[in-house]
Amino acid sequence: MIERLEASAEEPVPGREGGRIYATLASFVALVVYALSNNGSFQFFNYHVWLADAFLHGRLYLVNPPPWLNEITRINGHYYVFFGPVPAILLMPLVAILHTHLDLARVCVAMGALNVGLFWRLFERLGCSRRVTAALTVVFAFGSVHYWASFYGNTWLWAQLCAVFFLLTGSLEVLGRRRAWLIGLLLGSAALSRESCALAFFFFALLINHPRLDLRRSAQFLGGIGVMALGDFWYNWARFGNPLNNGYLHANQSFWHPEFGSFSWHYIWPELGTYFWRGPTFVSHFPFAELTDHGLSIFWTTPAIWCRPWGSS
Repeated sequence: MIERLEASAEEPVPGREGGRIYATLASFVALVVYALSNNGSFQFFNYHVWLADAFLHGRLYLVNPPPWLNEITRINGHYYVFFGPVPAILLMPLVAILHTHLDLARVCVAMGALNVGLFWRLFERLGCSRRVTAALTVVFAFGSVHYWASFYGNTWLWAQLCAVFFLLTGSLEVLGRRRAWLIGLLLGSAALSRESCALAFFFFALLINHPRLDLRRSAQFLGGIGVMALGDFWYNWARFGNPLNNGYLHANQSFWHPEFGSFSWHYIWPELGTYFWRGPTFVSHFPFAELTDHGLSIFWTTPAIWCRPWGSS
């Protein structure tokens, strides 16, 4: 598998001259579908918009945030957003123009469509046939949770879309020029969008060192990650006096009053159920199935996982 990935990075795949055109077309179709799927309502859960506005005013905290933005940390009379800062940094040019009137849902539509084009390019670069690439792109764009995240577009979904963007661009770089420092920066940006993306470290570390350990490239990769980590450490220290404190634990304890700690084993079984087998609640009236705040498992949101890919690559 790894040999095939590396070969796809070094050798042009026949018939891919129009790849960028098809990727652009895929993005355009997704843009239209996502825009039409959005209900047009202003997205008020826009923490990253307010944080971007704070950054533009030279602050790390919010001033007079609206009352519906309640997932924040209040320390020393200031309100801090405990979500990763990178999604807010990406919004700064738009917020500089539209301020807090920026509709985050519309931005999510655009980012989601961009991710679809990147997804197409990634599977082309993997050497997949155009038919398989198209089929997988359709599943990703309209048959996965990416569809909902793109057209609904609140602050949590914006962070996820940013994480997907950085992971896709990092994967394309691994299969392209393989600039290890850039891959490290992209992985760090993904982790500072959604912290769970830090687990992708092992994936990228393996591929940049294939077919043999490359100490120079590894050092560059770790250097890119280190730049992002140092930025995050400074951000936390400047806010809370502790480079490892992002404010989440304080908010969790003061707002939700959990019975167990954030990493307690008590959460493992319920979360596994949500990930792998939780379905909708079936009722006797229309529409006969209802969703809960716990969401759906991946096998419900993307049933194509059970299917054999169309054709061969």
